[in-house]
Amino acid sequence: DSVQPKEISKLIIELADLGSDAKVYNPFAGLASFGIYLKDNQEYHGQELNQSTWAIGQLRLKAHNKGYGYGYELGNSIENWNEFQKFDLIVATPPFKMRIRTNYYSHLTGEPCRDVESFIIDKGIHSLRNNGKLITVFPLSFLYSTGHLVRLKKSLIENHLIDTIITLPSGLL
Repeated sequence: DSVQPKEISKLIIELADLGSDAKVYNPFAGLASFGIYLKDNQEYHGQELNQSTWAIGQLRLKAHNKGYGYGYELGNSIENWNEFQKFDLIVATPPFKMRIRTNYYSHLTGEPCRDVESFIIDKGIHSLRNNGKLITVFPLSFLYSTGHLVRLKKSLIENHLIDTIITLPSGLL
């Protein structure tokens, strides 16, 4: 595991333009990079599967005086997605091109979610408050992928669910 460059985390949190009492969900939280840039009154819920990464993330949040009121748990966000509340922001840097096995079918395309990209987009959209935002970091190859991801991207465009796509210089991640 590696620490996401702080400039990327800060940029994403700034793009989200969150209200002072925003609720943020960070599946695939890694070292809680997004959590350290939130304001004190913003609510953070993160999940990380790897115990060592989670432990370092806990220490990192505490070092930034953020860990005490946050819900940063050791858990599998694919199997235990936070379905019990709606969020103002869902933010993630999931493992790139990870194949998943799940019985979850996309609300957007009706197809099974076979990879982390389609899973997080679909689950994320359905876990947002009315004006909520989903911001995720994917590899550039996602834009040029084929198969079921083409249908997913088409659905996102047709339903006006894409606001902005930003490409970052290669080699940052």
